[in-house]
Amino acid sequence: MTSWKTIPADLWDVAVVGGGPAGMTAAMAAARAGAAVVLLERGERPGKKLLMTGNGKCNLGNRDLKPSYYYSDNMAMAASVLERFGTEETMAFFASLGLLVRERRGGLYPASEQAAVVLDALRYGLAREGVTILPQAMVRGLSVADKPASGYLVELEDGRRIRARRVVLACGGQAAPRTGSDGSGYELARSLGHRVISPVPALVQLHCGEKYCKALAGVRAEGVVRLYGVSRPGTGRGGGPWARPAGPGLFRSGCRPRRSTPPGRDCRPAE
Repeated sequence: MTSWKTIPADLWDVAVVGGGPAGMTAAMAAARAGAAVVLLERGERPGKKLLMTGNGKCNLGNRDLKPSYYYSDNMAMAASVLERFGTEETMAFFASLGLLVRERRGGLYPASEQAAVVLDALRYGLAREGVTILPQAMVRGLSVADKPASGYLVELEDGRRIRARRVVLACGGQAAPRTGSDGSGYELARSLGHRVISPVPALVQLHCGEKYCKALAGVRAEGVVRLYGVSRPGTGRGGGPWARPAGPGLFRSGCRPRRSTPPGRDCRPAE
């Protein structure tokens, strides 16, 4: 970590806002291209939320990765992104950090099946590439600097200011405010004139109103989930616990409904 006293007063090439996996990867990519990079993380250290992924095992990717699995009005963009950085590129990136990857049912995990190992590899990569990390740096404002050559002015909650030629917003969504994903990144984007599409729930549990579901808490079973009441019905496999049914199938189906269309779900045993 780097303290404020050692931060140079000149202009940074790139300032990355958000120290999650996306922010850390972006910071490394910019540094590998020769940029002087500063990573701004609102928490005590980058990557805290990463430890929660995949039940602590950290699912890194999936072999069955297709643009059709994404939901957007601009599907060409999803295809372009996956074409430039798909599964093979993801594995090559982690291999460059010395991380061993294993495959299970098409999913990619660290060989140790420990998210902490992935986080250590990312932090090592930041240090190796010379990225400066500023912890507890809560960004409150982002604006274009007075002089065009000065790029952008990043204002922190404690009154400090950082100038950078380029800024990467990697603040996450608003799904986990306790870990920093509170939607503040949307406001930073809006302050620069960007249009933000209203977010909808994704990768969420199914809350059951029936009382008998509580008796099934802790029971896990493979099944097929079919979603009704939407224009694009889909299926997926899911598992318990059934008081709040979860699993990949239910998680993926959570982002399909619209607020105005109460969906129905049919959970059947796997064939």
